[in-house]
Amino acid sequence: SLSMIVGARYEFTNIDGHQLEANSGFKTQFNNVLPNVSFAYDLKNFSKLKLAYNMRIERPSIDYVNQYGTYSDQYNLSQGNPLLVPEKTHNVEMTYSTFFSMTSLNLSAFYRHTGNAIENVTTVGTDNISRTTFQNIAKNNTLGLDLYGSTNLFNRWMINLNGSMYYKMLKSPSLNIENSGWQYSASM
Repeated sequence: SLSMIVGARYEFTNIDGHQLEANSGFKTQFNNVLPNVSFAYDLKNFSKLKLAYNMRIERPSIDYVNQYGTYSDQYNLSQGNPLLVPEKTHNVEMTYSTFFSMTSLNLSAFYRHTGNAIENVTTVGTDNISRTTFQNIAKNNTLGLDLYGSTNLFNRWMINLNGSMYYKMLKSPSLNIENSGWQYSASM
């Protein structure tokens, strides 16, 4: 049988700060509608195939939007950017899950894209002061596989296996830099 779930979530974020020394404040608000849809198909023998899409956000922290600078020393200034917006990540995932005997297995293939990732930007002025701030300038793409398995042995032991393998592509067109590579992990 085929089933479908469609939904959306509304999120409101309010970041409000007050600088005591300057006796002034700043305020940033975000409104986000986050869609999701999933299709699940029941296969034979307790197996299932699922295709899902969702959008997630990563909100900038108060340090990222706080426009008042702090010096780590006389040549290095850090300050937030009140114009930042939340990172929006689009996720697409295909999952196969099955259960047999005392064992369950899940295998997922996924793709994630963030088109406005927040990154540090550092410039050095004519006054030789290094200024670091944050901007929504990067593009991140991740393609990967996740594996989860669990089985019971001798009615008292449970063995869990987790594995992940990702290929990440990171790009900042405005800074003219990019990087890519494999990342993997396993645990038992």
